[in-house]
Amino acid sequence: MTAEVVATLDTPFELDRPAANPEARRTTVRRSVASLLLLAFGVLFLAPMLWLVSASFDSKASWSVEWPHFTLTNFKQALAGPLLHALAKKMEVGIIDSRP
Repeated sequence: MTAEVVATLDTPFELDRPAANPEARRTTVRRSVASLLLLAFGVLFLAPMLWLVSASFDSKASWSVEWPHFTLTNFKQALAGPLLHALAKKMEVGIIDSRP
């Protein structure tokens, strides 16, 4: 070993990292806060959609938010009798009207 190496091994260990950049830290904090706010707004907009989808499968659907009683009876009733005929007519009119 040379004298230089021995001298550096005897000195206390110090990390050679740059000083913390306050601007970079502020940017990181701003991005984190913005991401959390966007996530909160996303959840607020997603909740009514989940309620709407779950209410279609609920046998006792109401205006209140509660755990649904899952069933396919609503779909069976909607696709039977006069409602199925009305749905077929509306689809027929929509297809005819959408032609160029």
